[in-house]
Amino acid sequence: MWMASPIEYSTTASSSPSFQSPRFHGLHLLKRLHLSHLESVEYMESSNYKPASSTLFFPSLEVLELWYMPNLKGWWNMEVDAAESSSAGEETTAVLSSTTSIEWCQQHYKQLPSFPTLRRLEIFDCPNLKSIPLCPNLEELELFKVNKELLVLMMSTPTLKGLRSLKLKDIPEMVVLPDGLQHLTTLHSLDISWNKELPALPEWISCLTSLEFFQISDCLGVKSLRFRLLTSLKHLDISRCSEVLRERCKGPNGDDWPKIQHILSVKL
Repeated sequence: MWMASPIEYSTTASSSPSFQSPRFHGLHLLKRLHLSHLESVEYMESSNYKPASSTLFFPSLEVLELWYMPNLKGWWNMEVDAAESSSAGEETTAVLSSTTSIEWCQQHYKQLPSFPTLRRLEIFDCPNLKSIPLCPNLEELELFKVNKELLVLMMSTPTLKGLRSLKLKDIPEMVVLPDGLQHLTTLHSLDISWNKELPALPEWISCLTSLEFFQISDCLGVKSLRFRLLTSLKHLDISRCSEVLRERCKGPNGDDWPKIQHILSVKL
C-alpha cells in the first residue's frame, strides 16, 4: 500500500517490488516515514547526494520506521575517512557508521548530519544497517535484530540525552549492554527482551535515576539483579527468564528482594 502526502510516506514490498528510493531529503514537510519489507534496498539516497552538516536535513520528520530490510546498509552509499577529512580541514559529510571510530564520533558529532526533529525511531530486522544520521532530539528508540555495532555507536554519542524510552530486542551477539547507555539519565522506560546471549546486567543500571519501568524478558543468561537500589522504579516485569533470577527476586527471603521491595508493581 502506498501513501504519499506532504506529511506522510509509507510503502511495503507487496505494493512496490521494484521500489526505487525517491529523494527523501527533498520532502521538507515529511513528518512520518515508514518503509518495510524492501529487500532490494541497500541505501536510502543516491550516492551523488552528500549532505554537509549545514544542510537542512528532514526539518519536519518526527517518526521514522524501517522494518524488515535485510540488505539496508545505510542512508548514503559513501565511504568517508573521518580522521583524514578532519585533519585536512574539510567539512566532513560522515554519518554515524561502523567505519567511523567511536572516539571520533564523540569529538565531532556536531559536524554530522542529523534529524533535527525526530522523536521516534524504530528499526526492525535490518541486520546490515551500519549507519544512521544522528538524532539529537529522539525520545523513543526501538531496535529489533539490528547490528550490535550500530547500537554501540548510537549509545556512544552524546546526542540521546533526551531519550525517554528504549527497547532492545533480540540484538545478535550482544553479550554486554553498551556502556553509553548509563548516561541516559532521562530514560523512563527500558525494555530488554529476547537477548539470550546477555549473561548479566551491569551494575551501572543504577545510574538511570529517572527509570520508572523496567522489563526483562527471555534473557535466560541473567541470573541476578546486580545493580543497587533504583528508588525511581515503579514497575518491574521479569518474564521467561531463569528460575534462578525468579527465586532471587521473590520476597521476603530472595537475595535481590531488598532491591525491589519498594517497587509498586513487580511481575515475576
